[in-house]
Amino acid sequence: MDGITEAELRAGIERGEARVSRVVVVLLDRAGEYELYFRLAGRSGYLPLLKRRREGVRTWNDFRNLQKFVATAGGYRGPVHVYPEDWPTLTRLGIPAHPV
Repeated sequence: MDGITEAELRAGIERGEARVSRVVVVLLDRAGEYELYFRLAGRSGYLPLLKRRREGVRTWNDFRNLQKFVATAGGYRGPVHVYPEDWPTLTRLGIPAHPV
């Protein structure tokens, strides 16, 4: 799965090679959890935040903790767009559909 781990994100920001330009959160209705997708400056498309390489997308149960992560690890202070998992806009953004 294409994505970025927390360690890769932090390292890229510290080296000046990555800057978060947009953030999208997907609300997983069936689980009451959130997935986080970053768009990095200079790259097309959104990348999911991975637990670890080849271990799937990281999820949060608490939206405040997710916001804190975005601000601290991602250095992002802009708007955070939240969409339900079946929202048509996700497909247009290139974020994969989530089976409901």
